[in-house]
Amino acid sequence: MKAAPETGPNRSGTRYSAADKLKAVELYFEDGYQAKDIARELGIGKSSLGKWIREYREKGSDAFTSPPEKSAAAAEKSDPAREFVRAQILEHKAAHPDHGIKQITQIFRRFLGLPVKTHEVRSVLQAHPSSSTATTSRTRRPPAPMRFFERRSPNELWHTDVMYFIMPNHEKVFVISYLDEINMSWRSLLPPA
Repeated sequence: MKAAPETGPNRSGTRYSAADKLKAVELYFEDGYQAKDIARELGIGKSSLGKWIREYREKGSDAFTSPPEKSAAAAEKSDPAREFVRAQILEHKAAHPDHGIKQITQIFRRFLGLPVKTHEVRSVLQAHPSSSTATTSRTRRPPAPMRFFERRSPNELWHTDVMYFIMPNHEKVFVISYLDEINMSWRSLLPPA
């Protein structure tokens, strides 16, 4: 076995040029180095090197020099059906500025039969910000004040609680409890103010 080639420090996290990929593959095929030694010395991941070797076997050196094929995302962007859906989302938001992302998604799915996903609607609206299409965050209402239900005389207000548990023999046992409000002061359970 030949000794591994002498090279510089690790380059992990770096994008490799076509020349770097070709050099690594040539070390494997022409010089007879083992893949693990090449990966270690050049600072390349073993899976990346394996992928480059497979591509070289299939296409030769053109695998690294020819432009890459369109990705699924790029193909989707040029799809006329997708462009139509994008235009419809923007028109709908302009006509109904109070509709949010989830509401638009549900309307398109249920009523228009268009298979739109929430992240698609969000990305379309974020890519075309304007006064009519920008999504606004809702202001939250303050919580309602706590209400106490206390009565002055017996039998004016009852509390009911229903629960069940399963016995070891797999029977369900229901426990139903009733409590007359007059006998319990909720305020006594709260910490002092």
